[in-house]
Amino acid sequence: MTLPPELKRQFREELEQYEAEVKMPLISSMEELAKEEGIQIGKQEGIQIGKQEGIQIGEERGIQIGKQEGIQRVALNMLRQGMSIDQIVSLTQLSTDQVEQLLTQIEAQ
Repeated sequence: MTLPPELKRQFREELEQYEAEVKMPLISSMEELAKEEGIQIGKQEGIQIGKQEGIQIGEERGIQIGKQEGIQRVALNMLRQGMSIDQIVSLTQLSTDQVEQLLTQIEAQ
């Protein structure tokens, strides 16, 4: 027994709609899980990148601070050896105020 063409078409449409309704929750759940996993992976990658950038910035700041402290130690030694403020400014690239502050430290000792 075969169905008339109109009933056959209607049956197919209803069958397709039923299949879509049954499969949809499964697909939606899978999509939601994939989305959550993607977000989690993205967060982890972001944290890792942030840590690496933080380490790099910290290292760069440490190097700069170390250089500055070294220059100040040299300037202190120059002051102790009797060099003029102008000579020290010229040789170390420190400002006059910075060298004068170092001189104040020496005088306070």
